[in-house]
Amino acid sequence: MPRALARMLVAGVACAALSCGCLAGCGGQGGETDASVTESSGDMTVTYSGSSVTVALVANATTGYEWSYRMSDEGILEETDDHYEEDEHPEGMVGVGGTQYFTFAAAGDGEVTVTFTYAQPWEGGSTGQSESRTFSVTDGVVR
Repeated sequence: MPRALARMLVAGVACAALSCGCLAGCGGQGGETDASVTESSGDMTVTYSGSSVTVALVANATTGYEWSYRMSDEGILEETDDHYEEDEHPEGMVGVGGTQYFTFAAAGDGEVTVTFTYAQPWEGGSTGQSESRTFSVTDGVVR
């Protein structure tokens, strides 16, 4: 066997062995993984990461509209973060949109529907769109 072919064969076997070892070692306890899964639909992006989930919603705080949410059941998800990030823009530009982020952690097993509403929060303020998503929590893992 030519020396170059032997090197390629050894390198290929080594890469395969490393890949198998990495894949086998990626899982955490309780079925969690270090990898996250992201799904997008319309103005909503959902990122699942083991025992937590982050929902990102397109927004524009300069309009007076903001996202709020309502849960169909308590004790399944618990909010751990809520913040707004303005999109990058040239200095001095006004009226720039951004993204509203909500992060939730698993609090108990079950299924919960979270309905997000984009509205002006003051009395008589306009209501925009609404987005809903159902999450399941099993053994501390959000799906």
